[in-house]
Amino acid sequence: MPVTFGSDKRGCYAQWGSQKKYYYKCGNKEARDRAKKRAEEQARAIRATGYRDDHRSDAKPGNKRGEDIKQQLEIIGVEKPKGRPRPYRYPMRLERDYWSRIRRNFMNPLKKQMREMLLPEIGRLKRIYERETGKRDSYSSEISEIADNLRVEYERDVLPAAEGVAVQQATLLENEHFRQTSKMNKAILTINPVEAEPWLAPVTDSFVRENVNYIKKDIAQHYTEVEGIIRRGLESGESVGVMQKKIMGRYGMTERRSKLIARDQTNKFFGQLTRERSTDIGITHFIWVTAGDSRVRDEHVDLAGQRFSWKNGADGLFPGMDIQCRCVAKNDYSVFF
Repeated sequence: MPVTFGSDKRGCYAQWGSQKKYYYKCGNKEARDRAKKRAEEQARAIRATGYRDDHRSDAKPGNKRGEDIKQQLEIIGVEKPKGRPRPYRYPMRLERDYWSRIRRNFMNPLKKQMREMLLPEIGRLKRIYERETGKRDSYSSEISEIADNLRVEYERDVLPAAEGVAVQQATLLENEHFRQTSKMNKAILTINPVEAEPWLAPVTDSFVRENVNYIKKDIAQHYTEVEGIIRRGLESGESVGVMQKKIMGRYGMTERRSKLIARDQTNKFFGQLTRERSTDIGITHFIWVTAGDSRVRDEHVDLAGQRFSWKNGADGLFPGMDIQCRCVAKNDYSVFF
């Protein structure tokens, strides 16, 4: 398969097969040669992994299940893909819904507690401190008691909902991923070979456990930081208003981190489902696809359009693995044909 040349709205480019396009300034022969050389280097690297230009008719699926699917396709007379593979669609709506549930179930109660039960106590604590300056044990124990009581109340009344919220998100993501996978498989193979998935339960349990731990850890850290804000504020002579403002500022940090966790955990779980579900039916390679906007990391832009194995990825990196990565995979179904 030779390197081909073309142009689109971004300019002229050299490309090997359906791999990454190497752009150059149209009409510049030296730039054209450099782009061609880079495309040829990419071709050599891919061929070194066992890729063949003739659609790899002798390629084998990655496991026994994949070999059975290939035989089934031969029996029913499916000799070539019935459609073109498409990348998975990142579940942005489910990410936003997850953050909304976290905010409603955990952040809003925390904010209410801070405003209604802690902020009014700051004035009393300051009076105790001013009255008993030098008696650190007195005001220090009072601060600890208030923070501990608030923490215990929150853990008793709010945190038990964490597991249910995480389980709901895992279920919604798994259902959406299965829907996309089934539609894609039928479009390419005419059948959906996904059957029993013994790997799914432990992967889901891990997602739920990690998300519950993140929520608990962040809440515990919040109370520790708030206690420190009050201690330092009293000892440095800060006004009640300043300490109250700092406490709510710390709440804002906790809320923003919870939003990041909601996005990051959605990315990772969806990407893990793609990898597990693809390799489970014998697919061995994928094409890296980015979100296509300005927020994409430069290093991920470089990976866009390149073909990687599900075994090794891009030097161990897979779509959705990096923090807040919204990249997805487009499976290479040619192993079945």
